[in-house]
Amino acid sequence: MQDMCKRIFTALLLSLVCVLPSFAQDALKSGIPLMTHAEALRRVKEDSNEVRIAEISKIAAKDEAIGAEVSGLIPSISVTGSLVGLQKILTASVDNLLIERWSDPSVTATANLTFGSTAITSFITSAIKKKLADFTYDNTVANLEKAVSSAYWGVSAAQEALLAAEDSLSVSQEALKNVQARFDAGLASSLDLMNAKLMVANAESAVMKCKKAKSTVYLTLKSLVDADYDFKVERLIEIDLLELPSADRIYNKYLATNSTLRQLALTRDIANSVYDAVNIGTRTPKVTVGVGYRYGPPSTNEYGTTYDVFQFSVNASLSLDGFIPYTTAYNNITKAKHEAHIARAKFDAGYQTYRKDVESNIEEIDILGKAYEAAKIKAEYAKEALRLSKDAYDSGKISVHDYMNSIDSDFLARSALLAAMLDYRNAVFSFSVYLGQDYHHFISDYIRKK
Repeated sequence: MQDMCKRIFTALLLSLVCVLPSFAQDALKSGIPLMTHAEALRRVKEDSNEVRIAEISKIAAKDEAIGAEVSGLIPSISVTGSLVGLQKILTASVDNLLIERWSDPSVTATANLTFGSTAITSFITSAIKKKLADFTYDNTVANLEKAVSSAYWGVSAAQEALLAAEDSLSVSQEALKNVQARFDAGLASSLDLMNAKLMVANAESAVMKCKKAKSTVYLTLKSLVDADYDFKVERLIEIDLLELPSADRIYNKYLATNSTLRQLALTRDIANSVYDAVNIGTRTPKVTVGVGYRYGPPSTNEYGTTYDVFQFSVNASLSLDGFIPYTTAYNNITKAKHEAHIARAKFDAGYQTYRKDVESNIEEIDILGKAYEAAKIKAEYAKEALRLSKDAYDSGKISVHDYMNSIDSDFLARSALLAAMLDYRNAVFSFSVYLGQDYHHFISDYIRKK
């Protein structure tokens, strides 16, 4: 019995994101508030530090992308001035004397605006940064929601497993009292008494292991939902089986929202953007338009004396390396082009992967649903067998060993039922996240009619 409890919760804890130390007190006592599964998901989405960081990163990435777009349209403006100190200047006096005086100041203002490869690549990269920021945020939320859901139902399953272990301990202790009374009356052997004591010891060990497992999972959930108070969770007593439609219908309905194609589409867009940026950045000329104004010391020519000058310039440059095979620039363009083709091919193949994933998830959920129904029937049989065994033992029709086997079988059947319910819930939740759907809306759409 204790080995079964250990196996169940070892598998349960491995499915969680992290394993934290257990706490000392029992947090699932009566009188504390209930946190529903929907509320736990809401808390992690609205209050989680990881989500806040992802949201800030998304805003920062979008601001950076917008800044890159706008910066390509804003001219570079500079202002320079000069004031030379005392200089000896030859005056036009009769004596042609050299005298010292301050030179005239000069001020120059220029504005340059560059068009071409730099501005175009800024627009290309900024657009893909926005998409990447959105996907990163959505992926962070989805991963946290899966972790919270797994931990939430893990706590519920751990609580029910503990109740099952405590029930088995209570029955074992009652059986030990009965065997002890028979032994004292000379109606039971010392072996029967030792077996009964061993059964109680095993049941106590199973209770302690279940308490530790429950405490660990519960503390993990509290950390994920950032709760500084104790709360109860919904009991994992019954699950709603789904009646999913055909794979074709699921495939078509969630084609635009499933995570696989979204990720492949993002990878494709990034590769295409890299190729466009490298190609355009290398093979497109840069054109710089400059406007300047200078006010400074007067200059005299045949047209008279000039104090200010207005300047206008256009400069263009183009590197030919991108057009010459086997140069570094040309090779970079070719490499980016091939990677873009590979990303597009993977995206096209992703439709087939998505199709297979839909079919396998539907099949898995169906199998797990049948396993749950079988485990439920088995648990009912084990419960009835335990009741009949107790009556038979009390009337002296079976041995204490047979009665202990019935107690152990009931505990194992209840534990297996909890594991089946947990597997089914986690499979359905993961499938809803994979399809990009809200879990509670998803199950309400396909819940099996009773």
